[in-house]
This record gives sequence, structure tokens and C-alpha cells, in this order.
Amino acid sequence: MINGLPFKSKSFLSGFLVLFLMLSACTRMILNSRATHARELKVFEKDDQKVVYIGTTHLAKPSFFKEVRQQVDSLRNEGFVFIKEGVSIKEGTSDKEVDTLRRKLRQLIGLTIGDYSNKENKSLPKLYTSGDYIMQTDSLLGLNSTDKRVDLTYNEMIAAHEEKYGEIILTECDWKTDLFDKYDCRDGNAYNQSFYVVDILRTDLIVDYVLNTEAKKVAVIYGAGHFKWFYPDLIKNGYEYKNEKLNFR
Repeated sequence: MINGLPFKSKSFLSGFLVLFLMLSACTRMILNSRATHARELKVFEKDDQKVVYIGTTHLAKPSFFKEVRQQVDSLRNEGFVFIKEGVSIKEGTSDKEVDTLRRKLRQLIGLTIGDYSNKENKSLPKLYTSGDYIMQTDSLLGLNSTDKRVDLTYNEMIAAHEEKYGEIILTECDWKTDLFDKYDCRDGNAYNQSFYVVDILRTDLIVDYVLNTEAKKVAVIYGAGHFKWFYPDLIKNGYEYKNEKLNFR
């Protein structure tokens, strides 16, 4: 349960200020992303439903996003509906609460999330802001406001973590370090414990959506790191899997 609501649900909150969240699994992929990743369609079929998973990464070369967009455009022409990621702040959250949530999330993952190509964000590894990579956006991927965002809010992520592991205690170092300064605080009780809320719970959301949607053609445009959990869950639910190679001109 999160804030008194069943975690697995077909209803998802909307109308939030969207900020993209770096997946811990995606962190390892940023500097390995190649346009050829987009040439592999991960396809699942069950009865008359077809599900396509396109793995993305938050920072990549322009060529990577170009090929993903080509595939998204192609699938849209075939009548697919799209679900996408995007962590947000719950509407109505006060500025003070937002600041606390962001500091707690920073303690969990070890950096401040947002635009990972932002040179002003000193909490990011220097390679991220080298200028060689650009930040993923909906428009770069060919997605739009009509596509379904299936993700958690900051509020839900912190609530879920604290329900499972206890309250995240912000230390003096957390409070004194500006959100965009280099982050060297290692004295918190939740540092580097983001796996549960960042990876597992968010994957549960997209699996739940796929299993309950009435759509016959579904394209999941999500961090590539989630696939390792998405795949076995769909197989357990009777889906057959195959890879399809794409040829772009």
C-alpha cells in the first residue's frame, strides 16, 4: 500500500510537474548507449495481444534517439498505444515538502535528479555533462502528451521506501549541501538503497498496466534496465517472447 492506495492499480496519477528519474540500471548504460540498441524490438505475444518493449537511456548520442523515434513513429502508424516513464512531484506539494523529498531521494541514489546533461548539477559524474550526450525527452523519442505516463511520484517513492525500511533520516550534511553541489554525504541511513523503489516497484507498475489493459497493441518505452524484471514477469503470465531486428535506411 502507498498512502492508503493499493500499489498495483490500473489508475495512475496525472497532472504532475514531470521530472525524469535516472534508473540505477540505466546509470551503467549511459556511456554504452549505441544507436544499434534501437534496432532490437523486444516482442511479447499472448492470444491476440502484442507487446513491444523499447529500452531507452536518459543520456545518449543523437543517433540513438533518432532511431528510437523512427521505431516509435512506425509503431504509432500500426496502431500501437504507448506507455512511458517520468517521475513527478504530486500536484499541491508545498515547496518545503518538495525540498525534503528531493534531499531524501538524493540520499537514496547519491545524486540530484533532473537534466543529467546540466553542467550546473555538480552532483553528477563529469562524464554525464561532458557535452557528448544529450538528455532524453518525449519529443526526441516521438512521444507526446496523449501517451500514457506510468510511473511513481517522488511522494510515492519516498513513502514506499519508508514503509518498507523506515524513515529516511536527513543528516546535517544532507541539509548543508545544496541540491546541485557535489554530493559527498555518506552518513545517511538510506544511501545507495534505491533498488527497491527505483527498479522493482516501477517495473511492477508497467507489468501491471500491460496485464490489465484492453489494448491489443502496446509499446512500452522505458529504461532498458527494467527489462530484466519485465521479461520474467510477462513469461510467468503466459507471454511468448521473440526478438526482431530492424533495418533503417
